[in-house]
Amino acid sequence: MGRARRLFFVVLLVDALLAGPLGAAVRVTALRTETLYAADAMPDCAKLSKLADDGLPLSIVRLRAEADGAPAEQTTFRWSASGPGLLVADLDIGPAGQSGAVAGLCAEFGDACVLTPEKLPFYTKSSILWVAPTCDILPKTPFKPFRGGVSRVAVQAVTGARKLGRASVKLGFGHTASITLFADGADGVGNRGGIPSDINPQFGAVVNPNGVTLPAPNKFEFGTGAGESSSVDAGACTTTGSNLVFDACKLDFLYKTAGKFVATVAEKFMDGSALCDSVGVRILSATIIPRLVVELTPKRLNYASGDSVNLRVRLENASPRVGGSGILLIGGGVLTCEEGAKVRTVEQTKKTVFDLQHCSATADQGCTQDADCNPLFCQGCGQGETCLTQSHCSTTLTMPCQHDSNCSQTSCPTCKPDETCVQVLATPAIVVPVGGSVDLINKPVLVRNVFPEPAHLEDTWTVQTFNAGNDDTKLKYRVRGQPVPVRTR
Repeated sequence: MGRARRLFFVVLLVDALLAGPLGAAVRVTALRTETLYAADAMPDCAKLSKLADDGLPLSIVRLRAEADGAPAEQTTFRWSASGPGLLVADLDIGPAGQSGAVAGLCAEFGDACVLTPEKLPFYTKSSILWVAPTCDILPKTPFKPFRGGVSRVAVQAVTGARKLGRASVKLGFGHTASITLFADGADGVGNRGGIPSDINPQFGAVVNPNGVTLPAPNKFEFGTGAGESSSVDAGACTTTGSNLVFDACKLDFLYKTAGKFVATVAEKFMDGSALCDSVGVRILSATIIPRLVVELTPKRLNYASGDSVNLRVRLENASPRVGGSGILLIGGGVLTCEEGAKVRTVEQTKKTVFDLQHCSATADQGCTQDADCNPLFCQGCGQGETCLTQSHCSTTLTMPCQHDSNCSQTSCPTCKPDETCVQVLATPAIVVPVGGSVDLINKPVLVRNVFPEPAHLEDTWTVQTFNAGNDDTKLKYRVRGQPVPVRTR
């Protein structure tokens, strides 16, 4: 959550700390000494080496060394660094490539793109690239603002056995433009225990350019700290319970366990640089009591064939006011009805499934449009998934239906045997607050029995919640048979 200072674009001239004999001196110059973070830790030297100093990403600096006292072609530069960040070769080699500076009979040794401690001694060029650290450097206990850091890069110039001198430069990161991550409208500064929240904290990010001209934005990448991440586009937005207007929001993360987590955000720019922040959240445990109620109007034990019965299926949150929490329904299979029917001695059982809108293969991912199921926005989704927004056959998802008969091979030749109609309730998610309730179904239904004998029915309704287990209730009723017509002579 670095609070930034202005980014100065200056040519830094560092005098030699140790001058060699005969007035020799070593200098290091850099176009900028303050940077943003790097979006990733795999720089491509082949691309970077071709860029001018002022065309480099705002997370990368080119350092140039000069030495007096010997011709340039006879001078060797030995680089070293302390602090975060990477030294990378200012050479036209790819991320995994290397140049053969020394070749033996059976192996080559030389420069690599990323100059690890083993590779750095082979790099002797007068210019080198320094790459700022990635967002991984953010503290794991983010209860106070992270104000960035400083690295030092040094160079020693030698010619033969003669040392010409040494110079160094300090490079800062995270001191300039900044981004601040909020959870439920709070930035978490000073909160050692993390911002208390239910399973669905709402995240928003505010960018402060602080006078810096930032590169073109790419995406905002939010992370839960529990293994889930998601990228969103920039756009003014708000979160529930906050008056702040954010530059990007993530409102649908769901935590599956209680505990402390460090959530993160990174605004990644097109040039490969980034802004980063984190915030601690504490997902609270709670006593949650779901109660499923099924009501029939009119309420009777016996119905006539053709009667219209209003079916109301309601979920109540009977959790305690203190220590309770909201109930969340999301994805597939939130409600089922297993119905058993008996006519004479014949018995049969069928199950009807009710879903909320969800991605076609990732059943626990709510959605409102196909774009919500794109892997760019849904970490667990696969390519080609669609958003299921209407009732459909259980296997042939593109076949709309109202009843199981619509999914029979008579009505749907492409359907597989024994497909059923999955009923989709038109919403991606439902939250029931403590003391509240929500109607999952409230509609008239026609009961029917074409046999002369009564049909005995027993329904078991079950609700499956995301965070409170399940609850069920049973109904028993009969549908009278059709009267047998009396034959007359």
